[in-house]
Amino acid sequence: MERETSKKNGRFGTAERDLVALGIAVAAIIMFVGTGSSVLPQIARSWAGNGAGPDTMLANALILNIALILFGWRRYVQLTLEIGERRKAEEKARRLAETDPLTGTLNRRSIGPATNILIEEAKADGQAVLFAMIDLDNFKLVNDLNGHKCGDHVLRVTADRIRDSLPEGSLLSRLGGDEFACAVRYDPAFPEEGEHLALQLIDQVSRPIRIDDTTLEITMSVGLAATTPAKQGPGDQGDTSETNAGEDGTELDGEALMHKADIAMYHAKKRGRNGYFWFEPRLEIELHYRNQLEAGIRRGITLDEFVPYYEQQVDIVTGELLGFEMLARWHSPNLGVVSPEVFIPIA
Repeated sequence: MERETSKKNGRFGTAERDLVALGIAVAAIIMFVGTGSSVLPQIARSWAGNGAGPDTMLANALILNIALILFGWRRYVQLTLEIGERRKAEEKARRLAETDPLTGTLNRRSIGPATNILIEEAKADGQAVLFAMIDLDNFKLVNDLNGHKCGDHVLRVTADRIRDSLPEGSLLSRLGGDEFACAVRYDPAFPEEGEHLALQLIDQVSRPIRIDDTTLEITMSVGLAATTPAKQGPGDQGDTSETNAGEDGTELDGEALMHKADIAMYHAKKRGRNGYFWFEPRLEIELHYRNQLEAGIRRGITLDEFVPYYEQQVDIVTGELLGFEMLARWHSPNLGVVSPEVFIPIA
């Protein structure tokens, strides 16, 4: 608090000092006009040999006025330089706050607000916004096997390749780690442009990257979400998705669009990586159900909700009882009896 107060006092003190300097300079100019109109003709006549020298007091006042004007001009130049430096510092601070230092792209903090602006601009022109969430497949292995310096180089190259693949006016962000996101305007009458963009991104990023004696091939998974209905063409990597509104009917903003694209991206990874998938409402339902199961499993273990079931093992030839196989069933108070086929993959 004291530091903030001192900063404010410093700014106010500088402003007051500049105001005083400006007042002195203006007053000096006015006085210069007044005294100069009397003294300068006297000096001119004296130099021409037609009269006595100028009045000493007025001459001294004129010299003082000139000194004050020079002082005011000097302060004006200093103030102009200070304002320029301050603006540069503010721009640098803004750039550091909004961009990723490694790739020069937008960061997670700034991509949401920037997407909101893009959505409004596109809406005014009757266009839609397509959001793509990108995650590099198995990127951790690049760092583990080749070091973080190599990994940083791969991220910079990847960012450049994605940037070169995007239409003019698009947004690109590195969200952190090996996650990127981009938002582009597109014509809702041609939703196949979304598939084309995803395939182009996958094709460009998967080109080999040569680092010294090492050649790396990077693949990525892409999740797509849009502010208008996006139809799927033949080839299938997802069904028709209507993502122009949330569950409550409100229009999507940048954060909501990013969330849906993120869900689609993880589904693309689950399908085998190096591909893309459109967001579908069912994906969000499945995600909520999975989260519900995970929370229920943790709670059920502590509350002894998992019950053993014993199934006889019988020799089908002799009919002899060989033993028992123990199976677990989850007796959930909310979901009922849950089969192992459901909870084992999650557990």
